Amino acid sequence: MDARFGIRRDLGLYDDNIALYGSKFWYYIWELPIYVFMGCIAGALGGWFIKLNIHFTSFRAKYIPASNRWRRFGEVSLISARITTDQLSLAFTATLISKRTLTQLTSCGLQIIVSCLRH
Repeated sequence: MDARFGIRRDLGLYDDNIALYGSKFWYYIWELPIYVFMGCIAGALGGWFIKLNIHFTSFRAKYIPASNRWRRFGEVSLISARITTDQLSLAFTATLISKRTLTQLTSCGLQIIVSCLRH
């Protein structure tokens, strides 16, 4: 269980003479079920995304046909206005947060938000 796999490109298509990944990127055998689980979750999310995309595409085809240029223009205008509003509000509120607020957020256990806001 403590053996390092991936050192000699066990499952790879090429050896370490071509790509020297084995010295830095290796894994233990007990990590494989975790990777398999992560792959299953990613596959399920990918399938859900495709299903959602089919619903959005059929909605657009039904209510925003390609023949109606004004509806297409309206769709693009609304989407760009929404994205612009979200980005500007995020930039504006990020500058208003003081270091005291960041300290309070950190004490509440929201370190992910704090690390995103600091950059």
